[in-house]
Amino acid sequence: MERKVVRLRSVAAGYGNDPVFQDVNLDVCEKDFLGIIGPNGGGKTTLLQVMMGLLNPMAGSVEYISDKEINGRSIFGYLPQVSRIDKKFPITVIDVVLSGSMQLKPYLTMRRKQYRDKAEELLQKMGLRNMGRKMVGQLSGGQLQRVFLARAMISNPMLLMLDEPNSFVDNNFEKDLYDILRELNKDTGIVIVSHDLGMISSYVKTIACVNRGVHYHPSNVITEELLETYNCPIDLIAHGELPHRVLEIHKHSAP
Repeated sequence: MERKVVRLRSVAAGYGNDPVFQDVNLDVCEKDFLGIIGPNGGGKTTLLQVMMGLLNPMAGSVEYISDKEINGRSIFGYLPQVSRIDKKFPITVIDVVLSGSMQLKPYLTMRRKQYRDKAEELLQKMGLRNMGRKMVGQLSGGQLQRVFLARAMISNPMLLMLDEPNSFVDNNFEKDLYDILRELNKDTGIVIVSHDLGMISSYVKTIACVNRGVHYHPSNVITEELLETYNCPIDLIAHGELPHRVLEIHKHSAP
């Protein structure tokens, strides 16, 4: 049985005195691939931030796997929404990737060469071989996103948290990104916020629909009912026989 890395129990969260969602119960396991979907303003990013401890809940509790169980890994690797970066900032690609290792407690006692070798390996996996010495200002938006993904993975996290990663990715890399995530998922749990329903349904294992509340689906099957709940004005189009599962009907109500 897979270990639970994060557990949310009766969680309410929001900003000021205004809760975005309430009474959320959710477990994320070590090799899960959870897709978080929902309309703008529904609370997707808020849920991600609460999971990571970046936002304290108004009520309820967030529990994490113990330090003894993570064996020197970090719990989270984080790829936030990125729309711009100061390209004049004097930092190389390899140093951006290595900066992600600073959150690990053993960093000061481990050989820096180990991290540099791993950073080079990750850059190669991202299609950025031999680009480690380039300045970040020389990269395209899609290349920068690959660098940030490598940075998120340098600490060997148990959960990789991605907030709309395809919003800043070039078309040539989008499918490669999901293929890389599928490969990473063999050893790393993944939580991804995305509007790309068609793409994520081919890769995720489970879905959390967030719309002023959270409803968990233990499946990656996106049905017409789920789209209606998600309030997404698109049609599901398929050719041939389409395996499907009818999900339990549910309604989100504002708190």
